[in-house]
Amino acid sequence: MILKKLLIYNKQNRKEAASATEILMPLAYPFPNLGTFVIFVFVPFIAWYSGNSFGFIENSTFIAATLLSSFVAPVTGIPFLLNLLKLPQEMFQLFVISSVYTDRIRVVLGAIHLIALTIITVKLTLGGVSINWKKTFRGIIIGVVLTAFTLIGARYYLSFSLGKSDQYSNFIHMKMYNNHNLEVIKNVNTLIEDTTYIKPKNQITSIKQRGILRVGFLANKLPFAFTNNSGKAVGLDIEMAYLLAKELDVKPEFYRITEREIPALINSGKLDIVMSGLITTTDMVENFKISNSYLDQTLAFIVPSYNRNKFKSKEAILKQDSIKIAISNRYFQKKFAPYLPNAEIVVLTSPRAFFTNTAEEIDAYLYTAESGSAWTIIYPEFSVAIPQPAILKMPMAYPLPNDSEWIAFVNTFIELKQKDGSLNQLFSHYIEGKGANYKEPRWSIIKDVLHWVK
Repeated sequence: MILKKLLIYNKQNRKEAASATEILMPLAYPFPNLGTFVIFVFVPFIAWYSGNSFGFIENSTFIAATLLSSFVAPVTGIPFLLNLLKLPQEMFQLFVISSVYTDRIRVVLGAIHLIALTIITVKLTLGGVSINWKKTFRGIIIGVVLTAFTLIGARYYLSFSLGKSDQYSNFIHMKMYNNHNLEVIKNVNTLIEDTTYIKPKNQITSIKQRGILRVGFLANKLPFAFTNNSGKAVGLDIEMAYLLAKELDVKPEFYRITEREIPALINSGKLDIVMSGLITTTDMVENFKISNSYLDQTLAFIVPSYNRNKFKSKEAILKQDSIKIAISNRYFQKKFAPYLPNAEIVVLTSPRAFFTNTAEEIDAYLYTAESGSAWTIIYPEFSVAIPQPAILKMPMAYPLPNDSEWIAFVNTFIELKQKDGSLNQLFSHYIEGKGANYKEPRWSIIKDVLHWVK
């Protein structure tokens, strides 16, 4: 009724204006409105938030797709845009939470847009439209200034308040579950180049005589063995090494090694054990002795979050005509051969090469879910996809010198740590990521706004 009164400016067009309003108002309602369009700004915000700000092509795609997506509700259009622009689908949950507030803005803007569109359309239909150029230019200038001020202000405020992602910092600052005095990492070349070393007849006696347990670990074996911000070795298996040394009443000594160096260092007895999240394979058994399994790892794909559904099952993987899969363990390729008949295999030296790779498009990295989950804490734009329903498990073990007493001792140690809950506690701390979560201090105006105290 109010809208009709606004449109009736003389008695001659009273009926025409009323009829046009009744026809055009329902037609304008399902048309994309400004409120819905503004809500879709959530998508470029997510791109910025995840560290992948849009360029010219992405912005053009977003604008074009949003004009079409505005015909549907945001709960339908936003998942489509996230998938189209290769953004994490999980962020839709953030939109659902924020919609409690943003829906108020959408409704108000939508109502204003609906009224304005109807008035303009009816006026154009009935005639009598005139443009006040002075007011038009003044409105445009004010709108541009306010928009620029708001956007620039929001940018600097968010940059100041949020800063850079601290996921990596949190991980490398991760503390050990138990309170250990961390040992300095030794240079393995001192062991390799030692020509006077004689293999001991009894490994346990040798360890106790020297008072040191020599432990080898591989680099980039998160969360089982990695280097923290102080250059010290930490991780689930590193902590197991401290517990094993305590059982022997000696100190641990850590050496960063490569997989190729394991057979020579272990078989010679220069290293007492390698503790680095190693998967048990038949190739391993042929080269040296191993302990009993202490944990299982689940074979999985590490993928960009927007691609996760393509690797959720064997059927979904086989539907893809051509995919490029990265691996760093050829044994994994053998286990997943039925899933990858048409895949192009790319061999990488370490997981980091996959996460930081920008030169070529790799669809997924064949790895383990437990280790992959740790990497996705550092690189949150990636996710772990475990193909269902056939879940493949792989046991983990420690390489050991060929000494029956030492092997029996380590096996007993593993069983004890499984029974007393120590392994479960370390699993929760390192693999489930609870050790990387720090409780933030309580927010306060004095500290966080005025910065009078730290």
